[in-house]
Amino acid sequence: MAPPRIWYRSRTTGDRGYLYRDGDKTRIRLDRPNDEVTRPFVPSDWIEEEEIRSFTPMQLAQVAYAADRQLCSFLGLHAEAKKEWLSLQEEPRIEFMKNGPKSPEIRQALYSAIMSVLLERC
Repeated sequence: MAPPRIWYRSRTTGDRGYLYRDGDKTRIRLDRPNDEVTRPFVPSDWIEEEEIRSFTPMQLAQVAYAADRQLCSFLGLHAEAKKEWLSLQEEPRIEFMKNGPKSPEIRQALYSAIMSVLLERC
């Protein structure tokens, strides 16, 4: 298992990144999805983050929703599989976040399993 990441914030830009080794060099990889931006690690330029941010309940629900959509496509529930999170109105999003999908039972089980793991570790 990989060691836990040590997160830093830039003193000048506020960018967030984590420490990693690139051969014999210590660098910071910025926290930017789909963009591999690195910077040299100069200790005076970076502040170690004491507190690790946890995800919001809505963010956790989005992960479960993405898995639910994929499961729906495999189950032949194509109308449900096509509904994107951002296209849902506020009430259905909140309902999904609190209770997950209504049926069939396998969707409820998947939602419960995902949320259980995410709530425990995030």
